[in-house]
Amino acid sequence: MASYTIREAAQAAGVSEGTVRRLIKIGRLSAEKEKGVYRISEEAVKNYLADKGKSEKKVEAPEVVKSKPQEDKMYQEMKDRIAALEAELKDCQSLIVKLTAKTLKESKPPDNRGAIKRMTEWFVGKKE
Repeated sequence: MASYTIREAAQAAGVSEGTVRRLIKIGRLSAEKEKGVYRISEEAVKNYLADKGKSEKKVEAPEVVKSKPQEDKMYQEMKDRIAALEAELKDCQSLIVKLTAKTLKESKPPDNRGAIKRMTEWFVGKKE
């Protein structure tokens, strides 16, 4: 028996994907979750359509548009590119941390005791 994803079930029932999700959540449309993806049987879609009154006769599920292999290939290429860019970003961030640590080493504040002493002598006078 054929099973649909949420998108395919929405196309077959003529409703939005959000509606299909809500119907599953409230229990009006039965579905099973396989590897994190809902699978909805063709029979469940037919039952929903019959209950909804959209069909008085035997319901034939419309042909569902499947994604093209080329689109799947592009999707995988994009995922690979994103992974490569994220790795490059981590490398750049670690390099920034290293260079920042080298250039901004913690140094002691300048010793101003001599200047303060001279200013005190000028204002107050030299102690003898």
